[in-house]
Amino acid sequence: MRHLLSHGEEALAFDTMCSWIYEDALPITRQYYATLVAMADERDTPASVRRLDELLMD
Repeated sequence: MRHLLSHGEEALAFDTMCSWIYEDALPITRQYYATLVAMADERDTPASVRRLDELLMD
């Protein structure tokens, strides 16, 4: 991710981070999920957060 960020690939770095979260099935809070959704909206990459809602903790 550092390499991507250093080359101005912020959207790709964000997508990669979200993919890692999903692939590792890391539980996330609703607040963190909302932050990720807002960041995806900001970057116009809504697909990045697709399916992360499956990882929400109760």
